[in-house]
Amino acid sequence: QWQVYADQLFTCRHAPAVCNPDILKRLHYALLAAAKMHHDIWFVGGWILSMIGFVMLAAGIAISWYVDGSDGLGRRGTGHGSGATGSAGGGGKAAEQVDYQPISLQGTDDDDDDDDDPSDENDDVDVESPTKDKVSRNHVLLPQSGMARYSAQFALFWNRRIARKDGGVGAGAGGTGSAGRRHGGGRRSKRSKKTNTAATKGGSEHFDDNEMTFLPPSTTPSKSASGNGGNAHFATATPAAGNSYMYDSDSDGEEDDDDTSPSKLKRSPYHLEYGPNATSLSAIVKRIPSNLMQYWTNTTLYFVQPLLSFKIFLAFLLFVELNEIMAPEQSMLATPEVVKLIRTYPKHHEYVNPYVQWIMPGLVSEDVDGGQSVEGWVRTLEVIRFVLISSWFAFLLCPKKYLKVVGGSCYGVGAVLYVYLGVIGLMYDLAHSTQGGMLFILSAIPAVPFLETSHRANHWLRKFLYVGIWVPLYLFSGISKFRYLGIIPNMTGSWLWGDFGHGKLHRAVWKSLYTYIGSHKFVMFIFSWGNILLEIILPMVLLFYNEIRLVQWLFHFVAIMFHVTIFLLLGPNFTRYCLMHLYAVDILSYFPRFANGTRRSTVSSPTKLDWGLVIYTVLILMAWWYVQFQSDIMHLIGMQDWKTRINSYWPIPELSMFAKPKDSANVYIAFVFTLLSFVCLVLEMVR
Repeated sequence: QWQVYADQLFTCRHAPAVCNPDILKRLHYALLAAAKMHHDIWFVGGWILSMIGFVMLAAGIAISWYVDGSDGLGRRGTGHGSGATGSAGGGGKAAEQVDYQPISLQGTDDDDDDDDDPSDENDDVDVESPTKDKVSRNHVLLPQSGMARYSAQFALFWNRRIARKDGGVGAGAGGTGSAGRRHGGGRRSKRSKKTNTAATKGGSEHFDDNEMTFLPPSTTPSKSASGNGGNAHFATATPAAGNSYMYDSDSDGEEDDDDTSPSKLKRSPYHLEYGPNATSLSAIVKRIPSNLMQYWTNTTLYFVQPLLSFKIFLAFLLFVELNEIMAPEQSMLATPEVVKLIRTYPKHHEYVNPYVQWIMPGLVSEDVDGGQSVEGWVRTLEVIRFVLISSWFAFLLCPKKYLKVVGGSCYGVGAVLYVYLGVIGLMYDLAHSTQGGMLFILSAIPAVPFLETSHRANHWLRKFLYVGIWVPLYLFSGISKFRYLGIIPNMTGSWLWGDFGHGKLHRAVWKSLYTYIGSHKFVMFIFSWGNILLEIILPMVLLFYNEIRLVQWLFHFVAIMFHVTIFLLLGPNFTRYCLMHLYAVDILSYFPRFANGTRRSTVSSPTKLDWGLVIYTVLILMAWWYVQFQSDIMHLIGMQDWKTRINSYWPIPELSMFAKPKDSANVYIAFVFTLLSFVCLVLEMVR
């Protein structure tokens, strides 16, 4: 009865082979359920309903123009909040264009700012001033000589954010903001020819970007050293004549005030403290919390228009789900139709928790109650879907002024219900195309209400998408292939010979290309190494260099091409992940109209919400690696045969898709990869 609807789907019109009823039974069920949903939902169908979502998005932009004094497209009205007064001390006019600038967290814990006066326009900024009590807060401790000095210099490199350049002074003190640093949406600023050279006259060494700066020759212990057991408190390093440490001058001897490149930024000298070694192991451990906060919430990764970008992403996500562009994979919104079609609990699998029995109790066989419990739960799930779509439509309409309470609540309700339906559907169709999306949608709940008021929430959301979702999702997919297939099949591409066998031609959309690849093993060799590039090499590169735009684009391009190729040749559909890749790119940052909005050059001091986000992120990452370690250890100690996959699917999957265990399985190499990646993650976060 439902096959007629399936034949009308967009995916099926362009790929009839995917809709062949002879494919796997679970895919057939998912396809039929999605087709029924697409045709009947809200009596208007999925296409019209998704268009209503885009209308809501446009209406939300118009409402923001009226309510917030902003068009929602990167330009503010003349009377809008802090944008009118100038966050960089503009004195009543719009501030200059200044991007975020990461600043040191050293000494922020002793900031006794207890002023909760809501009328204070800078109260939400709490700019970390460069000095406090006439003592620089951006100082370092260096022993005077010997091996201790070299170990201290290494510790400075390790805690690379102790001695950051103090480029935010102008913005924090009410200056013009020209000292802000432009990151270009994630790209490091180009080094000038002068910044990487040591100043010979002053004896100072200056390293550009995030590296340390120290001035031992130009600093002398203060006179109070003898009265304090030989330990001076603070001694100011004063640059000598001709030293380029304060600023680099032009050839004509005049300072270029309009140049905001790192080589032209005014820098205040650092204050060095001689005495007890503060670079000891205990001191390093004490700095780990602040380093974690800096890593996750104060980076060059951010969305130039965070709320608008997220709304666009959500509108397109509804479009994908409602029009079943995910066919023949699971659609979250088609879960009521899946239950109505199968009419019983999903089959139990080892290592998979019975989530459906937990969150959908009381479903009994039709032989017992004549199908009353099934129809009752179908109606309940349809109501849940109605509330989900309505909540997200309301979020798309919500202006920035009401984002914290109304908008955040609407999104949160929709996100929880989206994951609820997604988990039920996943148990009926065990696959790997949904977990990353559900985890990101759920994790964004605490950050979305503060995207426009908290720069740290903005930074965290994009950082979490890269390091908390993309890195483990792709990395562990590659590690699972080495775990269950072994080294030689991955190196030679022999593991693909079975996937491109003639028996699976019915799932191929591009049949001629499929046949050509199946008859030329060298092409499968290239495909296998392309898989290693995407699922081993690029995730590790992304872990270390996720703030470099070239790395971002390379990763996203290879991933999208990989998913499109897989769909055309083998059938699995990862369109949802492709949409998330486009969102992570932050396409709006490439348009001047969006990217030229007003930006403060500093971020606020960490709040309880920020610490909660960091703790949550660490727990999620530990869960990703725990699943991998658990699988390796259970295989190594003999609790499971090496050819048995240990996949719980939710909330954290083992990601063993396409990894059908072979005799050449090698758990040792998988364990080594997992251990090395975990060490790299920890060092990258805390150093």
